[in-house]
Amino acid sequence: MDRTDNYRKTGELEIDLAGLLTSFFLKWKQIAVCALAGMILLGSFGYLKNRNADMPEETVTEEAELTEEESWNVAEAVQLKKENDAIEEYVENSVLMQTDAYHRESVLLQYCIQEADIHTLPKAVESYTAFLLYGQAAEAVQKSNEPFRKTQAVYLAELITAWQAADRQNEIITDSLQDWKTEKILYVEVSGKDKEMTQQLADAVQKEMEKYASFVKKNCGSHELILLNEINRTRADNTLLAQQREKRSLLKAGRDNLKAMTDAMSEMQKIAYAKDCGIETEEKAEMIAGSDTSSVLKYIVLGLCSGIFAYGCIFVCLYLMRNTVRSESEFQSYYNVPLYGSVSARKTAGKTGQDKAGNRLEQTLGRIRLACKKQGIEKLCLAAEFSAGTKEQAVLEHILQQFQDWGIHAVIGKEPDSDISQWNMLEEAGTVLLVCSIGETTYPMVNHAMEFYCENDIDVMGAVLFDAR
Repeated sequence: MDRTDNYRKTGELEIDLAGLLTSFFLKWKQIAVCALAGMILLGSFGYLKNRNADMPEETVTEEAELTEEESWNVAEAVQLKKENDAIEEYVENSVLMQTDAYHRESVLLQYCIQEADIHTLPKAVESYTAFLLYGQAAEAVQKSNEPFRKTQAVYLAELITAWQAADRQNEIITDSLQDWKTEKILYVEVSGKDKEMTQQLADAVQKEMEKYASFVKKNCGSHELILLNEINRTRADNTLLAQQREKRSLLKAGRDNLKAMTDAMSEMQKIAYAKDCGIETEEKAEMIAGSDTSSVLKYIVLGLCSGIFAYGCIFVCLYLMRNTVRSESEFQSYYNVPLYGSVSARKTAGKTGQDKAGNRLEQTLGRIRLACKKQGIEKLCLAAEFSAGTKEQAVLEHILQQFQDWGIHAVIGKEPDSDISQWNMLEEAGTVLLVCSIGETTYPMVNHAMEFYCENDIDVMGAVLFDAR
Protein backbone atom coordinates (compact mmCIF):
# COMPACT_ATOMS: atom_id res chain seq x y z
CA MET A 1 0.00 0.00 0.00
CA ASP A 2 1.50 3.41 -1.05
CA ARG A 3 2.09 5.97 1.63
CA THR A 4 0.27 8.54 -0.52
CA ASP A 5 -2.95 6.54 -0.23
CA ASN A 6 -5.53 7.66 2.25
CA TYR A 7 -6.17 4.63 4.50
CA ARG A 8 -9.40 6.12 5.92
CA LYS A 9 -12.64 6.46 3.98
CA THR A 10 -14.12 9.12 6.26
CA GLY A 11 -13.13 11.23 9.20
CA GLU A 12 -16.32 10.46 11.11
CA LEU A 13 -17.10 7.09 12.57
CA GLU A 14 -20.57 5.73 11.87
CA ILE A 15 -22.14 3.53 14.55
CA ASP A 16 -23.24 0.10 13.36
CA LEU A 17 -26.66 -0.41 14.99
CA ALA A 18 -26.72 -4.13 14.22
CA GLY A 19 -23.29 -4.56 15.79
CA LEU A 20 -24.41 -2.61 18.85
CA LEU A 21 -27.46 -4.84 19.34
CA THR A 22 -25.41 -7.97 18.80
CA SER A 23 -22.86 -6.88 21.39
CA PHE A 24 -25.67 -5.97 23.80
CA PHE A 25 -27.44 -9.32 23.61
CA LEU A 26 -24.17 -11.20 23.94
CA LYS A 27 -23.97 -9.71 27.45
CA TRP A 28 -27.01 -11.77 28.51
CA LYS A 29 -25.45 -12.74 31.85
CA GLN A 30 -24.99 -9.12 32.88
CA ILE A 31 -28.50 -8.33 31.59
CA ALA A 32 -29.95 -11.15 33.70
CA VAL A 33 -28.12 -9.92 36.82
CA CYS A 34 -29.38 -6.36 36.37
CA ALA A 35 -32.91 -7.56 35.65
CA LEU A 36 -32.87 -9.74 38.78
CA ALA A 37 -31.56 -6.85 40.87
CA GLY A 38 -34.30 -4.59 39.53
CA MET A 39 -36.97 -7.20 40.30
CA ILE A 40 -35.72 -7.63 43.87
CA LEU A 41 -35.40 -3.90 44.57
CA LEU A 42 -38.71 -2.75 43.09
CA GLY A 43 -40.54 -5.89 44.27
CA SER A 44 -39.38 -5.23 47.83
CA PHE A 45 -40.37 -1.58 47.51
CA GLY A 46 -43.87 -2.57 46.32
CA TYR A 47 -44.27 -5.04 49.17
CA LEU A 48 -43.23 -2.49 51.80
CA LYS A 49 -45.43 0.17 50.22
CA ASN A 50 -48.51 -2.07 50.33
CA ARG A 51 -47.79 -3.14 53.89
CA ASN A 52 -47.40 0.46 55.03
CA ALA A 53 -50.63 1.36 53.23
CA ASP A 54 -52.53 -1.05 55.49
CA MET A 55 -51.07 0.36 58.71
CA PRO A 56 -53.29 3.46 59.00
CA GLU A 57 -56.42 1.30 59.10
CA GLU A 58 -54.92 -0.81 61.89
CA THR A 59 -53.98 2.35 63.77
CA VAL A 60 -57.50 3.71 63.37
CA THR A 61 -58.90 0.41 64.64
CA GLU A 62 -56.74 0.53 67.72
CA GLU A 63 -57.41 4.22 68.43
CA ALA A 64 -61.13 4.16 67.61
CA GLU A 65 -63.26 4.92 70.65
CA LEU A 66 -66.96 4.04 70.42
CA THR A 67 -69.77 5.09 72.70
CA GLU A 68 -71.50 2.51 74.87
CA GLU A 69 -74.48 2.37 72.54
CA GLU A 70 -72.27 2.02 69.45
CA SER A 71 -70.26 -0.75 71.12
CA TRP A 72 -73.49 -2.54 72.05
CA ASN A 73 -74.73 -2.32 68.44
CA VAL A 74 -71.43 -3.74 67.19
CA ALA A 75 -71.58 -6.61 69.70
CA GLU A 76 -75.16 -7.38 68.69
CA ALA A 77 -74.19 -7.44 65.01
CA VAL A 78 -71.23 -9.71 65.73
CA GLN A 79 -73.46 -12.13 67.63
CA LEU A 80 -76.04 -12.11 64.84
CA LYS A 81 -73.33 -12.86 62.26
CA LYS A 82 -72.14 -15.83 64.31
CA GLU A 83 -75.70 -17.17 64.46
CA ASN A 84 -76.16 -16.67 60.73
CA ASP A 85 -72.87 -18.42 59.99
CA ALA A 86 -73.90 -21.38 62.16
CA ILE A 87 -77.28 -21.67 60.43
CA GLU A 88 -75.69 -21.32 57.00
CA GLU A 89 -73.16 -24.03 57.79
CA TYR A 90 -75.93 -26.33 59.03
CA VAL A 91 -78.14 -25.74 55.97
CA GLU A 92 -75.23 -26.36 53.58
CA ASN A 93 -73.84 -29.49 55.29
CA SER A 94 -76.80 -31.20 56.92
CA VAL A 95 -77.97 -34.27 54.99
CA LEU A 96 -81.43 -33.76 56.42
CA MET A 97 -81.61 -30.25 54.95
CA GLN A 98 -80.55 -31.57 51.54
CA THR A 99 -83.18 -34.33 51.52
CA ASP A 100 -86.21 -34.06 49.24
CA ALA A 101 -89.05 -33.73 51.74
CA TYR A 102 -91.63 -34.76 49.11
CA HIS A 103 -89.83 -38.06 48.45
CA ARG A 104 -88.15 -38.94 51.70
CA GLU A 105 -86.61 -42.41 51.74
CA SER A 106 -86.56 -44.34 55.04
CA VAL A 107 -86.00 -47.85 56.42
CA LEU A 108 -87.78 -49.05 59.55
CA LEU A 109 -85.91 -51.66 61.59
CA GLN A 110 -88.04 -53.59 64.13
CA TYR A 111 -86.03 -55.18 66.95
CA CYS A 112 -87.16 -57.46 69.71
CA ILE A 113 -85.32 -57.61 73.03
CA GLN A 114 -86.16 -60.95 74.63
CA GLU A 115 -84.93 -63.55 77.10
CA ALA A 116 -84.38 -60.77 79.64
CA ASP A 117 -85.62 -60.80 83.22
CA ILE A 118 -87.69 -58.00 84.68
CA HIS A 119 -84.61 -56.18 86.02
CA THR A 120 -82.47 -56.50 82.88
CA LEU A 121 -85.03 -55.44 80.30
CA PRO A 122 -85.45 -51.72 81.25
CA LYS A 123 -81.71 -51.18 81.45
CA ALA A 124 -81.09 -52.89 78.10
CA VAL A 125 -83.83 -50.90 76.36
CA GLU A 126 -82.52 -47.60 77.71
CA SER A 127 -78.96 -48.48 76.73
CA TYR A 128 -79.93 -49.27 73.12
CA THR A 129 -82.09 -46.14 72.90
CA ALA A 130 -79.32 -43.90 74.20
CA PHE A 131 -76.83 -45.51 71.81
CA LEU A 132 -79.09 -44.66 68.86
CA LEU A 133 -80.36 -41.22 69.86
CA TYR A 134 -77.33 -39.56 71.45
CA GLY A 135 -74.82 -39.93 68.62
CA GLN A 136 -72.84 -43.04 69.58
CA ALA A 137 -74.31 -45.06 66.74
CA ALA A 138 -73.63 -42.23 64.27
CA GLU A 139 -70.01 -41.93 65.42
CA ALA A 140 -69.50 -45.69 65.12
CA VAL A 141 -70.98 -45.68 61.60
CA GLN A 142 -68.84 -42.70 60.56
CA LYS A 143 -65.61 -44.34 61.75
CA SER A 144 -66.28 -47.86 60.44
CA ASN A 145 -67.88 -47.23 57.03
CA GLU A 146 -66.03 -45.67 54.09
CA PRO A 147 -69.10 -44.06 52.41
CA PHE A 148 -69.72 -41.96 55.56
CA ARG A 149 -66.13 -40.96 56.43
CA LYS A 150 -66.53 -37.44 55.01
CA THR A 151 -69.91 -36.85 56.68
CA GLN A 152 -69.80 -35.44 60.19
CA ALA A 153 -71.33 -37.67 62.87
CA VAL A 154 -73.60 -34.85 64.03
CA TYR A 155 -75.34 -34.86 60.65
CA LEU A 156 -75.60 -38.67 60.59
CA ALA A 157 -77.22 -38.61 64.05
CA GLU A 158 -80.13 -36.61 62.59
CA LEU A 159 -80.90 -39.49 60.24
CA ILE A 160 -81.32 -42.07 63.03
CA THR A 161 -84.38 -42.11 65.32
CA ALA A 162 -85.59 -44.76 67.80
CA TRP A 163 -88.66 -45.34 69.98
CA GLN A 164 -90.60 -48.05 71.78
CA ALA A 165 -94.33 -48.66 72.09
CA ALA A 166 -96.26 -48.25 75.33
CA ASP A 167 -95.41 -50.80 78.00
CA ARG A 168 -98.76 -52.54 77.93
CA GLN A 169 -98.61 -52.98 74.20
CA ASN A 170 -95.01 -53.91 74.14
CA GLU A 171 -94.28 -55.92 77.25
CA ILE A 172 -95.09 -59.64 77.11
CA ILE A 173 -94.95 -62.03 80.06
CA THR A 174 -93.64 -65.41 78.94
CA ASP A 175 -93.19 -68.85 80.44
CA SER A 176 -94.33 -69.09 84.02
CA LEU A 177 -95.04 -66.29 86.40
CA GLN A 178 -92.11 -67.48 88.47
CA ASP A 179 -89.53 -66.61 85.76
CA TRP A 180 -91.04 -63.23 84.77
CA LYS A 181 -89.25 -63.31 81.41
CA THR A 182 -90.33 -60.30 79.34
CA GLU A 183 -89.70 -58.89 75.87
CA LYS A 184 -89.64 -55.44 74.38
CA ILE A 185 -90.14 -54.15 70.80
CA LEU A 186 -87.75 -51.38 69.71
CA TYR A 187 -88.23 -49.39 66.50
CA VAL A 188 -85.29 -47.77 64.64
CA GLU A 189 -85.94 -45.51 61.63
CA VAL A 190 -83.08 -44.61 59.31
CA SER A 191 -83.32 -42.06 56.48
CA GLY A 192 -80.94 -40.60 53.91
CA LYS A 193 -80.53 -38.20 51.04
CA ASP A 194 -81.51 -40.87 48.51
CA LYS A 195 -82.48 -44.54 48.41
CA GLU A 196 -78.90 -45.79 48.07
CA MET A 197 -77.61 -43.80 51.02
CA THR A 198 -80.60 -44.81 53.15
CA GLN A 199 -79.99 -48.53 52.57
CA GLN A 200 -76.24 -48.18 53.21
CA LEU A 201 -76.92 -46.36 56.48
CA ALA A 202 -79.53 -48.94 57.55
CA ASP A 203 -77.07 -51.79 56.93
CA ALA A 204 -74.35 -49.93 58.83
CA VAL A 205 -76.69 -49.33 61.81
CA GLN A 206 -77.56 -53.05 61.92
CA LYS A 207 -73.89 -53.98 62.11
CA GLU A 208 -73.20 -51.46 64.86
CA MET A 209 -76.25 -52.70 66.84
CA GLU A 210 -74.88 -56.24 66.67
CA LYS A 211 -71.50 -55.04 67.93
CA TYR A 212 -73.09 -52.97 70.69
CA ALA A 213 -75.26 -55.86 71.88
CA SER A 214 -72.25 -57.60 73.45
CA PHE A 215 -71.51 -54.46 75.48
CA VAL A 216 -75.12 -54.24 76.70
CA LYS A 217 -75.16 -57.94 77.71
CA LYS A 218 -71.99 -57.45 79.72
CA ASN A 219 -73.25 -54.35 81.56
CA CYS A 220 -77.02 -54.90 81.81
CA GLY A 221 -77.51 -58.66 81.87
CA SER A 222 -78.31 -61.58 79.62
CA HIS A 223 -80.81 -61.03 76.78
CA GLU A 224 -81.22 -61.49 73.03
CA LEU A 225 -81.48 -58.73 70.40
CA ILE A 226 -83.33 -60.00 67.32
CA LEU A 227 -84.18 -58.11 64.12
CA LEU A 228 -87.80 -58.95 63.41
CA ASN A 229 -88.46 -56.91 60.30
CA GLU A 230 -87.06 -54.34 57.85
CA ILE A 231 -89.46 -52.05 55.96
CA ASN A 232 -88.53 -49.63 53.16
CA ARG A 233 -90.78 -46.76 52.21
CA THR A 234 -90.92 -43.43 50.38
CA ARG A 235 -93.19 -40.71 51.68
CA ALA A 236 -93.84 -36.97 51.75
CA ASP A 237 -92.63 -35.68 55.10
CA ASN A 238 -94.44 -32.45 55.96
CA THR A 239 -92.60 -32.15 59.26
CA LEU A 240 -89.22 -32.18 57.49
CA LEU A 241 -90.50 -29.72 54.89
CA ALA A 242 -91.56 -27.30 57.62
CA GLN A 243 -88.18 -27.69 59.32
CA GLN A 244 -86.31 -26.94 56.10
CA ARG A 245 -88.43 -23.87 55.40
CA GLU A 246 -87.98 -22.64 58.93
CA LYS A 247 -84.17 -22.84 58.73
CA ARG A 248 -84.02 -21.09 55.37
CA SER A 249 -86.43 -18.38 56.46
CA LEU A 250 -84.46 -17.88 59.65
CA LEU A 251 -81.23 -17.55 57.65
CA LYS A 252 -82.75 -15.04 55.23
CA ALA A 253 -84.20 -12.96 58.05
CA GLY A 254 -80.88 -13.01 59.87
CA ARG A 255 -79.00 -11.83 56.78
CA ASP A 256 -81.48 -9.02 56.15
CA ASN A 257 -81.25 -7.87 59.76
CA LEU A 258 -77.46 -7.99 59.70
CA LYS A 259 -77.32 -5.97 56.47
CA ALA A 260 -79.61 -3.35 57.94
CA MET A 261 -77.48 -3.15 61.09
CA THR A 262 -74.16 -2.84 59.24
CA ASP A 263 -75.54 -0.28 56.77
CA ALA A 264 -76.53 1.93 59.68
CA MET A 265 -73.06 1.76 61.25
CA SER A 266 -70.47 4.49 61.12
CA GLU A 267 -67.04 3.87 59.59
CA MET A 268 -65.54 3.36 63.04
CA GLN A 269 -68.23 0.81 63.90
CA LYS A 270 -67.70 -1.02 60.62
CA ILE A 271 -63.96 -1.28 61.30
CA ALA A 272 -64.61 -2.58 64.83
CA TYR A 273 -67.25 -4.99 63.49
CA ALA A 274 -64.89 -6.33 60.81
CA LYS A 275 -62.13 -6.83 63.37
CA ASP A 276 -64.39 -8.63 65.90
CA CYS A 277 -65.84 -10.88 63.20
CA GLY A 278 -62.41 -11.82 61.88
CA ILE A 279 -63.24 -10.48 58.44
CA GLU A 280 -59.76 -8.90 58.27
CA THR A 281 -58.09 -12.27 58.68
CA GLU A 282 -60.50 -14.25 56.53
CA GLU A 283 -62.60 -12.64 53.79
CA LYS A 284 -60.88 -9.26 53.73
CA ALA A 285 -57.44 -10.80 54.04
CA GLU A 286 -58.04 -12.77 50.84
CA MET A 287 -59.03 -9.60 48.99
CA ILE A 288 -56.05 -7.68 50.37
CA ALA A 289 -53.71 -10.57 49.60
CA GLY A 290 -55.02 -10.72 46.03
CA SER A 291 -54.58 -6.99 45.47
CA ASP A 292 -51.18 -7.01 47.21
CA THR A 293 -50.00 -9.87 45.03
CA SER A 294 -51.15 -8.09 41.88
CA SER A 295 -49.47 -4.87 42.96
CA VAL A 296 -46.20 -6.60 43.88
CA LEU A 297 -46.22 -8.41 40.53
CA LYS A 298 -46.51 -5.06 38.77
CA TYR A 299 -43.49 -3.78 40.66
CA ILE A 300 -41.57 -6.96 39.84
CA VAL A 301 -42.31 -6.59 36.11
CA LEU A 302 -41.41 -2.91 36.31
CA GLY A 303 -38.17 -3.85 38.08
CA LEU A 304 -37.37 -6.37 35.35
CA CYS A 305 -37.82 -3.78 32.61
CA SER A 306 -36.01 -1.09 34.62
CA GLY A 307 -33.01 -3.35 35.24
CA ILE A 308 -32.69 -4.17 31.54
CA PHE A 309 -33.16 -0.52 30.57
CA ALA A 310 -30.58 0.69 33.11
CA TYR A 311 -28.01 -1.81 31.90
CA GLY A 312 -28.80 -0.87 28.29
CA CYS A 313 -28.13 2.82 29.00
CA ILE A 314 -24.83 2.04 30.74
CA PHE A 315 -23.83 -0.37 27.97
CA VAL A 316 -24.55 2.16 25.20
CA CYS A 317 -22.59 4.88 27.01
CA LEU A 318 -19.60 2.61 27.50
CA TYR A 319 -19.95 1.30 23.94
CA LEU A 320 -19.69 4.80 22.51
CA MET A 321 -17.05 6.09 24.92
CA ARG A 322 -14.56 3.24 24.50
CA ASN A 323 -14.08 3.98 20.76
CA THR A 324 -13.02 0.39 20.04
CA VAL A 325 -13.44 -1.67 16.91
CA ARG A 326 -16.94 -3.06 17.31
CA SER A 327 -17.91 -4.94 14.16
CA GLU A 328 -16.78 -5.87 10.64
CA SER A 329 -19.17 -3.51 8.86
CA GLU A 330 -18.09 -0.58 11.07
CA PHE A 331 -14.41 -1.32 10.34
CA GLN A 332 -15.05 -1.53 6.58
CA SER A 333 -17.03 1.72 6.56
CA TYR A 334 -14.12 3.58 8.23
CA TYR A 335 -11.00 2.15 6.53
CA ASN A 336 -9.91 1.54 2.97
CA VAL A 337 -7.89 -1.45 4.15
CA PRO A 338 -9.24 -4.79 2.85
CA LEU A 339 -10.93 -6.80 5.58
CA TYR A 340 -10.59 -10.56 5.02
CA GLY A 341 -13.02 -11.59 7.74
CA SER A 342 -13.28 -12.34 11.42
CA VAL A 343 -11.97 -15.25 13.48
CA SER A 344 -13.57 -16.62 16.65
CA ALA A 345 -11.21 -16.47 19.60
CA ARG A 346 -13.47 -18.14 22.19
CA LYS A 347 -14.57 -21.67 23.03
CA THR A 348 -17.78 -22.51 21.18
CA ALA A 349 -20.06 -25.02 22.93
CA GLY A 350 -21.44 -27.85 20.82
CA LYS A 351 -20.32 -29.47 17.61
CA THR A 352 -22.39 -27.11 15.46
CA GLY A 353 -20.76 -24.03 16.99
CA GLN A 354 -17.28 -25.50 16.59
CA ASP A 355 -17.93 -26.35 12.93
CA LYS A 356 -19.22 -22.83 12.28
CA ALA A 357 -16.14 -21.22 13.89
CA GLY A 358 -13.86 -23.60 11.97
CA ASN A 359 -15.50 -22.68 8.65
CA ARG A 360 -15.08 -18.96 9.38
CA LEU A 361 -11.37 -19.50 10.09
CA GLU A 362 -10.84 -21.54 6.90
CA GLN A 363 -12.65 -18.96 4.74
CA THR A 364 -10.65 -16.08 6.20
CA LEU A 365 -7.30 -17.86 5.79
CA GLY A 366 -8.25 -18.91 2.27
CA ARG A 367 -8.91 -15.29 1.27
CA ILE A 368 -5.56 -14.20 2.78
CA ARG A 369 -3.70 -16.99 0.91
CA LEU A 370 -5.33 -15.98 -2.36
CA ALA A 371 -4.37 -12.32 -1.81
CA CYS A 372 -0.76 -13.29 -1.02
CA LYS A 373 -0.57 -15.40 -4.18
CA LYS A 374 -1.90 -12.60 -6.41
CA GLN A 375 0.39 -9.96 -4.86
CA GLY A 376 3.43 -12.27 -4.74
CA ILE A 377 3.80 -12.00 -0.98
CA GLU A 378 6.12 -14.63 0.52
CA LYS A 379 6.89 -12.96 3.84
CA LEU A 380 4.25 -11.64 6.18
CA CYS A 381 4.07 -10.13 9.66
CA LEU A 382 0.90 -10.71 11.69
CA ALA A 383 0.71 -7.41 13.58
CA ALA A 384 -1.50 -8.05 16.64
CA GLU A 385 -2.81 -4.67 17.77
CA PHE A 386 -4.01 -6.02 21.16
CA SER A 387 -2.77 -7.97 24.17
CA ALA A 388 -3.19 -11.57 23.10
CA GLY A 389 -4.43 -13.93 25.78
CA THR A 390 -4.06 -17.70 25.90
CA LYS A 391 -6.96 -18.40 23.53
CA GLU A 392 -5.98 -15.66 21.07
CA GLN A 393 -2.33 -16.80 21.13
CA ALA A 394 -3.40 -20.35 20.31
CA VAL A 395 -5.38 -19.14 17.29
CA LEU A 396 -2.46 -17.00 16.11
CA GLU A 397 -0.11 -20.01 16.37
CA HIS A 398 -2.61 -22.05 14.32
CA ILE A 399 -2.73 -19.35 11.63
CA LEU A 400 1.06 -19.08 11.62
CA GLN A 401 1.43 -22.84 11.13
CA GLN A 402 -1.10 -22.80 8.29
CA PHE A 403 0.84 -20.08 6.45
CA GLN A 404 4.07 -22.04 6.91
CA ASP A 405 2.38 -25.08 5.34
CA TRP A 406 1.40 -22.93 2.35
CA GLY A 407 4.98 -21.72 1.88
CA ILE A 408 4.42 -18.24 3.30
CA HIS A 409 7.03 -17.23 5.84
CA ALA A 410 4.98 -15.56 8.60
CA VAL A 411 5.90 -14.13 11.98
CA ILE A 412 3.81 -12.76 14.85
CA GLY A 413 4.41 -9.21 16.01
CA LYS A 414 2.72 -7.80 19.09
CA GLU A 415 2.08 -4.11 18.38
CA PRO A 416 5.34 -3.91 16.31
CA ASP A 417 4.74 -0.25 15.45
CA SER A 418 5.30 0.63 19.14
CA ASP A 419 8.06 -1.87 19.91
CA ILE A 420 11.49 -0.82 18.57
CA SER A 421 12.87 -4.32 19.03
CA GLN A 422 10.47 -5.62 16.36
CA TRP A 423 11.31 -3.09 13.63
CA ASN A 424 13.94 -5.32 12.07
CA MET A 425 11.28 -8.03 11.80
CA LEU A 426 8.98 -5.54 10.01
CA GLU A 427 11.75 -4.55 7.62
CA GLU A 428 12.47 -8.18 6.73
CA ALA A 429 8.80 -9.06 6.26
CA GLY A 430 7.95 -5.94 4.28
CA THR A 431 4.21 -6.68 4.42
CA VAL A 432 1.86 -6.47 7.40
CA LEU A 433 -1.48 -8.10 8.13
CA LEU A 434 -3.30 -6.15 10.85
CA VAL A 435 -4.91 -8.35 13.49
CA CYS A 436 -7.43 -6.41 15.61
CA SER A 437 -9.61 -7.60 18.45
CA ILE A 438 -13.27 -6.55 18.56
CA GLY A 439 -13.97 -4.66 21.77
CA GLU A 440 -10.28 -4.24 22.69
CA THR A 441 -8.40 -2.66 19.79
CA THR A 442 -9.21 1.06 19.60
CA TYR A 443 -9.42 3.16 16.47
CA PRO A 444 -6.60 5.48 17.65
CA MET A 445 -4.37 2.39 17.96
CA VAL A 446 -5.19 1.36 14.38
CA ASN A 447 -4.72 4.94 13.09
CA HIS A 448 -1.32 5.24 14.80
CA ALA A 449 -0.21 1.88 13.37
CA MET A 450 -1.38 2.78 9.86
CA GLU A 451 0.43 6.12 9.95
CA PHE A 452 3.62 4.37 11.10
CA TYR A 453 3.44 1.78 8.31
CA CYS A 454 2.77 4.44 5.67
CA GLU A 455 5.61 6.65 6.84
CA ASN A 456 8.06 3.72 6.68
CA ASP A 457 6.87 2.30 3.33
CA ILE A 458 5.57 -0.91 4.89
CA ASP A 459 2.75 -2.42 2.89
CA VAL A 460 -0.49 -3.23 4.73
CA MET A 461 -2.21 -5.97 2.74
CA GLY A 462 -5.34 -5.94 4.90
CA ALA A 463 -6.81 -6.77 8.27
CA VAL A 464 -8.38 -9.62 10.24
CA LEU A 465 -10.65 -9.21 13.25
CA PHE A 466 -10.58 -11.44 16.33
CA ASP A 467 -14.03 -11.89 17.86
CA ALA A 468 -13.86 -12.97 21.53
CA ARG A 469 -17.42 -11.91 22.45
